Amino acid sequence: MYERQALSEWAKQNSSDFPQIIYPSPAEGNVPSRIEKWRLKTLDTNRWQDLRYKSINYEAIPSLESKEKFFTQAIGVLKRVAIPLLIILNRYERASSTYVIGVDAPFSCIRAFVRAQRRMDVEGSEIKQKTCANEAKEKFESEGVSDAVYRELAMSLFTIRGHSAAPPFVLIHSARDNRQEVIWFRDIFQIKKWKNFYTTLTPLHGDDPAAVPVGSRPTFHHSSWPLPSLPSEVYTPEVFCENPLCSKSFGPPADAELMRLYREHKGPVEREIAQLVEIRMRKIWKERFESELDLALTNKKDGEDDEEIIARYDGLACEEEKKVRVNVINEWRVGLLKCGSCRTGYCSVTCQRQDWVPRHKPFCGWLTPRLGSKTKSSGERIPI
Repeated sequence: MYERQALSEWAKQNSSDFPQIIYPSPAEGNVPSRIEKWRLKTLDTNRWQDLRYKSINYEAIPSLESKEKFFTQAIGVLKRVAIPLLIILNRYERASSTYVIGVDAPFSCIRAFVRAQRRMDVEGSEIKQKTCANEAKEKFESEGVSDAVYRELAMSLFTIRGHSAAPPFVLIHSARDNRQEVIWFRDIFQIKKWKNFYTTLTPLHGDDPAAVPVGSRPTFHHSSWPLPSLPSEVYTPEVFCENPLCSKSFGPPADAELMRLYREHKGPVEREIAQLVEIRMRKIWKERFESELDLALTNKKDGEDDEEIIARYDGLACEEEKKVRVNVINEWRVGLLKCGSCRTGYCSVTCQRQDWVPRHKPFCGWLTPRLGSKTKSSGERIPI
């Protein structure tokens, strides 16, 4: 689309005007650094990733009268929030984009809307769900916001949440109060554990983050609105070999809270494993159980029921399927060796050597506090 191309051109022309994020380097003190030098640990693959630019889609509610007004609003908002959101988005290797929604409504209406939607997901009664929705609508009405804006905001968020590639979070901007609501669909507690989380989001306080007094009211708020079920296209988090060219995995991370949404999730890997198990079980059933079952039915004892015999062999097949599943999963996963300096995981010495010169060597010493104060890297990459 023309609008998207024009906004991309603006981003390229003004990239030098984006705020420089201050990262407190353990070896050199607080040194301003361009974000292109940053390297972040991802939540979904558990390996370090060089920060790269990703898509941030902007939507205005209600629709603006002209393209010029849309660009004025979009650029005004994105100039403040694009870099912080981009940095957080880079905590995901497999998430490629997120959304910013500019709404012509007070911030209190946006907060009321999110609270109502969260309660509606929990409430089982249809009457209670309608009550929650009516409370949010009444808040919009009391602030002089039309019902059309409420419906359009709801439709936009439901569409994003139902998308096959739903982002981990979205940001809603209140055009009236100039405040932001970051809505997390997953992983909010893991993100907040990140030691640089609030430092990264400092630009969301205002146009001049350094001028914001300590203890002043922030212009952004975080809330969790978990997805009831994850789309089948979303990958389950795994601990991968650090070499980005390698796809070998150690399996799911140990963080129980991170894995909570994925307990019953059937993503691409889980479906592929299920298909492999099914193929192998068909072969085992045909080669072993089918002939044994026919023989047992032919030579059954007096008084022995056919259904009992079939149920017995079904049970044997289920036990065999458990073993096959374990074998298939073990073929997908490998034990990870550790770098002697920073304990970063690699599936093999070959992968570690392949990754050493282009990626790992320049900043290996930064990853261990014990080495960070004594060993300086080449400065090409800064772990955040």
